[in-house]
Amino acid sequence: MVLVGNAIATWRSQRIGRQQQQAWHWWYSQQQQQQQYQAEIVRDGLLQEAFALRRCLEGSPTISAPYLEQSIQFYRALENLSNQLSPPFIEDSLPLALQFLLKHHGQLETSLTLEPDTDWASDKSESNQTVVAVVAELLPLLAQEAQPPLQVQLWRSGTVNTLQFTRHILHHQTALSVLNSAEVQHLKEIFYSLLSGTLDIKQTNAELMCQLSWRAAPVK
Repeated sequence: MVLVGNAIATWRSQRIGRQQQQAWHWWYSQQQQQQQYQAEIVRDGLLQEAFALRRCLEGSPTISAPYLEQSIQFYRALENLSNQLSPPFIEDSLPLALQFLLKHHGQLETSLTLEPDTDWASDKSESNQTVVAVVAELLPLLAQEAQPPLQVQLWRSGTVNTLQFTRHILHHQTALSVLNSAEVQHLKEIFYSLLSGTLDIKQTNAELMCQLSWRAAPVK
């Protein structure tokens, strides 16, 4: 009877876990769709109108430089807002989306090393959105100021995608704070809940390594 009771408890726990994972996935998907819709409104409407206004001001001989500068700043603010709501290239290419994200976070010297002959366009945009969203939260932790540039690699082995960040450590205490941070623990849970993926971060000698792995979309 004890064994049966334990088996039932385990089954219920697993069932609740699956339901929670499905709920998380549904909720996140709904949020992403809303943000994508809002980004399209900004890009196709407000951003176009701001661009037209800027061109109009540039062609006017009576507009002073400060007003023109304000219009440029307004356009850039709208552009940043649309990029935050729905990062570019999400639906087309994960590598391009990641490269844009790295540049957006100030990693101008960081390059993304790709495995050759891999069709990244076949991956689902939902998966790309999740990966980019998690990476956006990781970058401030991994790429701190006054640190060497990150080394970023993306490859596919069989049916598993892997994204790896490597950073040389200048201060041991800083590395420990990243490893033990609550943010990293939360991101591990979220990445597993949304993609059934794994997020591992560890220190090896003078390097801090962070690796995300998730199942690739089946090739059609």
